[in-house]
Amino acid sequence: MRGMAAGASFARGAEAESLVASLLASLPHLVVLNDRGGAGRGNIDHLAVGRGRLWMIETKSRRSAPSDATIAGWASAAVERTRRVREQLRSAGQWSVGVVPVVVVVGPARCPQEETPHTYGQADAVCRRVLVTTPPSLMRLLIRQPAPDAAFAALVSGLFPPRGRASARGLGVLS
Repeated sequence: MRGMAAGASFARGAEAESLVASLLASLPHLVVLNDRGGAGRGNIDHLAVGRGRLWMIETKSRRSAPSDATIAGWASAAVERTRRVREQLRSAGQWSVGVVPVVVVVGPARCPQEETPHTYGQADAVCRRVLVTTPPSLMRLLIRQPAPDAAFAALVSGLFPPRGRASARGLGVLS
């Protein structure tokens, strides 16, 4: 029974990542890289490359609202991965690039606040320097971001290589 539950959970996660990837693909002004490696263990679900800014997006799928401890765990992992991504960018001479860690939650969710809890659908919340949000809120945020220059987008694509059948939209390549 446990193996079947894990398989269903993996399938929901893959479906959520696919949903977020298709939404990000609708942003023609940004370079979107999906399923990337290069930041230690695991993968980066999505990178949205803008001018001087890199949005590192992890996708989580939930059937119910996550606990405060679950959100804190996601935020902690995102902060650590962000540190590794920044180190890689700095080693490539990109000292001024802002890296924005984002956890996008597909399904019902909420984020702990010190005094007033918010649901993701009502307001975004920054948990331990990590933006935790829903797909629609993420899209409203990214639609306003300026396009990157081609050299920066190519550099990011090279620093964070694809894993599996990852795609790079906006670079004129499918990798």
